[in-house]
Amino acid sequence: MKPKLILTFDDLQEKAVRHPPGRLIVVAGPGTGKTQVIIQRIIHLIEAEGVDPSSILALTFSRRAVREMREKVALGLSRSFSEIKISTFPSFCLDFVKHNFRALGYRVAPELLTSTEQWRLVRGVVNSVDRHRYPHTGNFFARDGFIQELFDFILRSQENLLLPEDLARKIPHHSQPQLSEMVALYRRYLSQLKEDNLIDFGGLSFQTVKLLSQDEETRRRYQEMYSHIVVDEFQ
Repeated sequence: MKPKLILTFDDLQEKAVRHPPGRLIVVAGPGTGKTQVIIQRIIHLIEAEGVDPSSILALTFSRRAVREMREKVALGLSRSFSEIKISTFPSFCLDFVKHNFRALGYRVAPELLTSTEQWRLVRGVVNSVDRHRYPHTGNFFARDGFIQELFDFILRSQENLLLPEDLARKIPHHSQPQLSEMVALYRRYLSQLKEDNLIDFGGLSFQTVKLLSQDEETRRRYQEMYSHIVVDEFQ
């Protein structure tokens, strides 16, 4: 049965919608209908391919996009399915962490920090250390500008999936001592998070990728759970 199309697509878009099971990357500029193709792809998988709706995971970046995808997928289906998982990346990762917290080394499911709370924790870590043990950065500890710099450093490291030990291997201490001290503070920050049973936004995706990459049992479980994963605005 050919599913009902929500919009009229050109040949390339139609090809993407009806692509056989397997990997597919759609590269196109803004406003070219990528999200609409993903929506129709989900409809096609369920209506034409008979895919179990609960085995489809759709990820996007904004809550607005989630609402749009849910509404238009519902309009295009012959009957309603509540089992389809359509989520933002942070929401999916938060759910993942809550369901796998023990495997991630937490005693109980961690609490999520707001950006303001994260900034305060970074400041608390800096205030708790002996600045004399940080000869290249210690004189700047009292400045809010340094706190923000460390905050941004931690955020960029997490976005690039870099732990302190990864950075330590990349940064020779003798050639970049200031950066090495930033790495040491980053390590203390992560230790404080774990001790207080907290997680920040950067840690959500970081911990999710880390566990799926390193733990075969968890990876197999999610592979069995989701046979089709569609991603809007892959980065």
